[in-house]
Amino acid sequence: IESNGAPLSTLFQTCNRMRALGPHIRVVALKHTRVPICMITDTRSGAHCDVSFNNMNGVYNSHLVRDYTAYDPRVKPFLLLVRRWCKNAFVAGSKFGRLSPYACTLLGLFFLQAGTSDPLVPVCTSDTLLGAARGLLSNDIELIRLAEGYEYVRIKSWASRSTKTVEELFHEFLVFYGYQVDFGTSVIDTKSATVYRKSDLLPGHGREEAMVVIDPFQQDFNAT
Repeated sequence: IESNGAPLSTLFQTCNRMRALGPHIRVVALKHTRVPICMITDTRSGAHCDVSFNNMNGVYNSHLVRDYTAYDPRVKPFLLLVRRWCKNAFVAGSKFGRLSPYACTLLGLFFLQAGTSDPLVPVCTSDTLLGAARGLLSNDIELIRLAEGYEYVRIKSWASRSTKTVEELFHEFLVFYGYQVDFGTSVIDTKSATVYRKSDLLPGHGREEAMVVIDPFQQDFNAT
């Protein structure tokens, strides 16, 4: 939601309006996060959504994730399974100081790009592909321009060679992050689908944080 008013004032107004819909609507206001968030849950259906304010980065990331899910029919159910597991295993939960749902999605996408032998999705924000798209070096690569200079590419003929099921991929996901990635010393960079050392970060840019997952658009933002 874009608002002309103060973010916190808009947050509280939105939360109050949602509470007025009935006792079955559970609302939590997160005012100390980087971006104010109104967490809304319908206790009757179990449906949940987070509403943020003056945060267009979330809109752009939604565009990117939507395009990733179009590459292969396994991507969407896999990401939903990852997010559900993170919630049930108490790995996710922003209000408790755990991972954000978006960070869980990024971890899932990173695995599909770099953690499995046959990637399900390409790295649509890599500088190499962006350069090729800007230079019109391939008719197979389409440059997607969003506002504020955000860009990613869409590869028209992408097809994964993987024959693994969603369940098999999820098992590999658990093994990959459980045994192959050391979050204490590593940075997950979702822009380039690479892992590098926290010691390579500048002081104050995440080196001291327990877990670092770099946003694909904002390279100075830890999505966790």
